[in-house]
Amino acid sequence: MRQYEAVYILDPSLEEAQQTALVERFTALVEGQGGTIQHVDRWERRRLAYEVKGRREGYYVVMNFQGSAAAEAELMRVFGITDDVIRHMIVKMDERVAQKAINEAKSAAEAKARADAEARAAAEAAAAAQPATPEAAPETPEAAPAAADAAPATTGDAPAASEGTVGENTQDTAQTETGTVAEDTGTEA
Repeated sequence: MRQYEAVYILDPSLEEAQQTALVERFTALVEGQGGTIQHVDRWERRRLAYEVKGRREGYYVVMNFQGSAAAEAELMRVFGITDDVIRHMIVKMDERVAQKAINEAKSAAEAKARADAEARAAAEAAAAAQPATPEAAPETPEAAPAAADAAPATTGDAPAASEGTVGENTQDTAQTETGTVAEDTGTEA
């Protein structure tokens, strides 16, 4: 049995279920040919170095497996005829280098899974800490004008107006302001 590493790029417009189905199809193909899958690493969506088949991004998958030359040839053939595979490459690896690469990939995948779990836990904790009742929610911009209308604002020395004397207070204020302006300029109005 030989050690191989297959790297293939899937069409990014595929849905998650379709991508998973293709990955499972390729792993089943290797196992059907008598090979064993050692590690599958899904790198997610990444930008390509150059445009390939009209696409600038792709969904990368790296698969390490042991198998015969016939398994490698069949996998290469299936990659070539699958429309959703943008690019593919299978490399025969040295046993020592392959084991080291597999161990590193597994530890990186475990670290990523731990980081994702911690991020999800932090997001859930933040969501639980937020108030669930609308009374505790911060004041919205729509509520601010309503609060301003409820309490009349008083400015400067002008007395607060009651309903019956609105016109009188406005007139008095206008006369006071006009008189003040006249005094400042030195002329009488």
